[in-house]
Amino acid sequence: MLYDLADDHEPTRHFTLDDVIADLVRRINLPAAHDPTASEDDEVGFGGEDLAVWRGGKLLAVIRGGDGRPEVTRFDGPEGDPTGRSDSR
Repeated sequence: MLYDLADDHEPTRHFTLDDVIADLVRRINLPAAHDPTASEDDEVGFGGEDLAVWRGGKLLAVIRGGDGRPEVTRFDGPEGDPTGRSDSR
């Protein structure tokens, strides 16, 4: 679903990219909200789905959840070029 938000609307502006990646990596393999095994008291995650981090219309990172060990690839180098950093966390 897309929302028509003001250009200055940036809900994560107070978080660094490292903060966002750390939170997503921590929750990537937790059950998603629609998972029938998740209870109401469980913290919601992403069910192992691959994730992308966008800010200001630019792709900054991809987090792959696949085998239970998240792999992070960052694209926040100069002019959007990949930094070459790919971390398994």
